[in-house]
Amino acid sequence: SEGNTIYGQLMISKCIGEAVLALKNKRDKKSSDDDTMSVSSSVIDDTFIAELGQMTLGDIIRREGQAPPTVLESAKVRDAVRLMAERKKTAVLTTKKGGEVCGRMTTKDVLRRVVAAREDPNKTSCSRVHTPYPDSVPHSMSVLDALTHMSTKRYLHLPVHGGDTAMADGTSGLVDALQLITHMLRP
Repeated sequence: SEGNTIYGQLMISKCIGEAVLALKNKRDKKSSDDDTMSVSSSVIDDTFIAELGQMTLGDIIRREGQAPPTVLESAKVRDAVRLMAERKKTAVLTTKKGGEVCGRMTTKDVLRRVVAAREDPNKTSCSRVHTPYPDSVPHSMSVLDALTHMSTKRYLHLPVHGGDTAMADGTSGLVDALQLITHMLRP
């Protein structure tokens, strides 16, 4: 296009969601419309789709090799954002003093509830910004099922519970959609 005119916005989460649902339908052999998968079928074979159904969130968390980023719910937003930057993550889990997860705070939460609201990140506590007691899924869930769940619920980040790397309350990790897709595409 000429100049810097914007004609539309690509919603990555919607694209990912549609692709994941199509892959899941193919894996589950529920897709009756061959045209829906015609492009994907030429690139993605049945073996790859079967492997996606077997890769679990626990596999991803073990591969990451580190505990999820956490901050106390009383911590200031600036501290949480610094931790996200240090760990190169787009979310943190917020915890009570005893280690129990009580929320999830994402960069989107910070933009909407702090930056857009003109709140001071040095004075605003994470408990005012985070999503309290978010859904979590078991570490045994397949990556494909997790992406489907995230697409259906419109989440980009998902706490994971169970497994041998669990925190005090049983939480074992925090995954995001891009991380899962990246791991899916690695050999």
